[in-house]
Amino acid sequence: MSDLAAAIKECQRELQPMFAKPKLKSRLLSKPPFRYIHDIIIALLYATNFPAYFTEEELDSNTFKEKKNRKIEFLNKLIVLVNSHGNPVQVDARKIVAGLEPASTLHLLVEFGRLARTGVDAKSLSELCGKDVKVVEEEKEENVIEEEIKGDAAFVMGTCTETTASKDDFVEEEKDEENVEEEKDNDEIATDESHSKTLIDSLQNIITSASIIEQIYTE
Repeated sequence: MSDLAAAIKECQRELQPMFAKPKLKSRLLSKPPFRYIHDIIIALLYATNFPAYFTEEELDSNTFKEKKNRKIEFLNKLIVLVNSHGNPVQVDARKIVAGLEPASTLHLLVEFGRLARTGVDAKSLSELCGKDVKVVEEEKEENVIEEEIKGDAAFVMGTCTETTASKDDFVEEEKDEENVEEEKDNDEIATDESHSKTLIDSLQNIITSASIIEQIYTE
């Protein structure tokens, strides 16, 4: 088993039980984009009520859109946290943003997950980031939701919560469907080209045979 394959399995084993979403898919973990990494970190923060080491702005994924330097700053902040309070990980934030060294990136996420699960004293975090640190609390709402999607109704009643697909999940599913459709189209094109070639070859053989027969009778 390669180092990356082992890192993917470790990441899935250690972190997925801590949250429902995002799903830790091997395809995405093999070269995790920043948004995916950010989603995992946020999920870990809320799942463990981790002290608010990151600012509200840093918790908002929109902050990092097309801003490479902000992504690097955020990841460096994570690396400092893990290396000062957990098991140190040798990784470069710039390489993470570039999609390089995915195994090291996953090790960083695993170590942060372990650190978040164990807990960190808010005072020590205050000293680390130079500000007062409070506990992050996930906002929870109890609503009755009735929604129809393509004729099917989904209900969430009282304190019973039901997991619904996020916008990103729909986008991902649409992308997967588009990839499948594209593969089908490519297969159909390849099949049509193959049939056309076979038909042309058959016609050429018939023409060749007719020419030979004509030569025989002519002689």
